[in-house]
Amino acid sequence: MLRDGWYALCQSHLNGQISQKKFEESLDNLIAEGVGLIQSELDNRKAIAPKEQEVALAREENEADRLKIKLKELENEKIKLEKEAESD
Repeated sequence: MLRDGWYALCQSHLNGQISQKKFEESLDNLIAEGVGLIQSELDNRKAIAPKEQEVALAREENEADRLKIKLKELENEKIKLEKEAESD
């Protein structure tokens, strides 16, 4: 947004479509708008971050549960193989 806005303002000013005063005012407005957008994005990130952490924790817990189940399956398979080896 800032890059495109600056480009358009410079182009308009260099082509004589806007005065120096209008160029400066518009540039100030563009910067202020950019600062506002950045601040609102930071505020949104702060609000979203805890939710993202909760989701990540839930995924990790699900993965831990899945690995526990897999470990139990492998332990059962080991016991089964040991019993088969004993009976041979």
